[in-house]
Amino acid sequence: MNSIVKVVICVENNVFSIDLAFSLLQRRVFADNKLFLCILTTNVDEVKEMAAHVEKCCFSNMIKLTVTEDCQKAFRDADYLLLTSNNPKSKGIERFQNLKHVFEKAALFDQLARRDARVLMIGPKSSTWLQIFAEVAIHLPAHNFTGLSRHYVSKALALIARKLNCQVRDVLGVRVWAENCLDITNGEKIIVLEKSFNNFEGPPSHLQLRDTQKLTKLLPSDWIDNCLTPQCKSVHVNTDRHCVLSAVCGHLTDWCQGTVDRTVCMVTVVQRPGRIEDGIYSSYPVTVDEYGNISVVRDVNAESLLQVKLYKFYQYQQRNRYRIHDFLNTTSNKTP
Repeated sequence: MNSIVKVVICVENNVFSIDLAFSLLQRRVFADNKLFLCILTTNVDEVKEMAAHVEKCCFSNMIKLTVTEDCQKAFRDADYLLLTSNNPKSKGIERFQNLKHVFEKAALFDQLARRDARVLMIGPKSSTWLQIFAEVAIHLPAHNFTGLSRHYVSKALALIARKLNCQVRDVLGVRVWAENCLDITNGEKIIVLEKSFNNFEGPPSHLQLRDTQKLTKLLPSDWIDNCLTPQCKSVHVNTDRHCVLSAVCGHLTDWCQGTVDRTVCMVTVVQRPGRIEDGIYSSYPVTVDEYGNISVVRDVNAESLLQVKLYKFYQYQQRNRYRIHDFLNTTSNKTP
């Protein structure tokens, strides 16, 4: 039986919020469920004008589209929250003081959203923001918070394809761990070979054979370290907005409907990464079953350079977690 799913979109770019609402409806990300879309913004009048164009499309899977600046109205009985993160320039405890609005949103969402609500974080510091939500929204399961990382995979695939002069669809097995840490250990390039056979009764016949080559043999050894340099980031392989839109829809589709036998990348919580405590959020290759349960693919060599990078990131995230606790304790002590 179809149900109504309330999705709250809270992003800084007003055009992106409308594009995202349109994409969720057009691509039927939530299958046959009816959507109640709520866009949370400070520019209500501007967004309402753009939202009117979406309403005119008469999507059969849309129950309602509303625009508001009231967090309480938006979060009440919400099933999903799509939130963009940014990166404050300050460090340490001051950094979390600048993220006070995130703590407030997390607390309010914890109070008003459904008990099985899910949060998708979009942005460069999604791991840290998810850590805040997990520490504050204590009534929601930790695995109900995920972050977007597959757009980094898309960027990497496009850069690899350009480097190897092939199509993006011919590059497989590229993964993202931690924070933009690319892994091409299992990456492959598909090669199509054509063979011709003489046919005495007509023209020659052609047969296509598919083979693969390891990316580690095709790319220079320092490619992983150089692939996300500012020079590479400036290469526009696709418009950023459309790349992220596609990544968000793909992420939600896999989270809601499962990945079957595919491995995808998500920022999620992992248990016992090395000697680090439980509850650290990071990007991992994962599989998702039809019920939305996420399983982390663990296939990193304990002595590899990638594992060293991962462990450093885990330590960084653990320090962030301690700072979040300190900030929460400080603010609670100040509360009369």
